[in-house]
Amino acid sequence: MHGDKERCIATGMDGYVSKPIRPDELKAALAKITVGPPEDPTPDSTPDPAPEPSFGKLLDLSAPMRGQMVEVFLRTAPRYMNELVEAMDSGNAEGVMFAAHTLKGSVGYFGADRASELALELETKGRENDLVSAPILFAQMKAEIDRVLAELREVAWDELAA
Repeated sequence: MHGDKERCIATGMDGYVSKPIRPDELKAALAKITVGPPEDPTPDSTPDPAPEPSFGKLLDLSAPMRGQMVEVFLRTAPRYMNELVEAMDSGNAEGVMFAAHTLKGSVGYFGADRASELALELETKGRENDLVSAPILFAQMKAEIDRVLAELREVAWDELAA
């Protein structure tokens, strides 16, 4: 949300990473607080390269966590899609905004950038109480999310079969 970062930093937080979490941004934020800011080089010396942070993978989708994340998304995404349809059908802009916001974050965890972008557009349309183009955006987003769901079902099935 607009202004959140500034408010968080003003209250004393060391950094701020917004959702959907992007691994590069999270890694940079963690490196800043675990490694510290780079020192200013003096004219006579070249600084040593900053060590890599030791926090490992940011999102381990090859371990049990993947199973939990996939399971939750497979269960909740259709519910939020239905809530979005109901909100659009009833002209409930706030409902569109909240359901789209939730979907945006969920698909972002799986790297579905196009679906996340479309969800952001729907969220914005809801916030602006402008639902004229919402059905078109929803259809595009649904196609993207359906692909994500299909891939995740395949991943889940492969893990069960292994």
